[in-house]
Amino acid sequence: MERDPSAGVSEDRSVYLDLWHGECREARAATPEDVESVPYVISADPYSWKQIFDREVEPLTAMMRGRLRLVKGNLSTLSAYVMAAKYLVESSLEVETDFPEGLQ
Repeated sequence: MERDPSAGVSEDRSVYLDLWHGECREARAATPEDVESVPYVISADPYSWKQIFDREVEPLTAMMRGRLRLVKGNLSTLSAYVMAAKYLVESSLEVETDFPEGLQ
């Protein structure tokens, strides 16, 4: 999630997900070292992430419209995992999430 003080996000925020063959083996707040070492980084502003988590926008649609941006990695390789991304977002909706007050 990109920094946006107007939305109550004072610094960039990242989540590290270790995904392997349909299983999420680990999920946690990412460290700067994680961001450097992972093969893919997807970024967006807080409002776009909220719309995705509120199911107002599909992740693939957001990426095609430039609201989600692949800032690290190969798009053609990632495109093979479209359904995995959809399931990931759907499963993440089951986790209690607090968005900054500016996004409520």
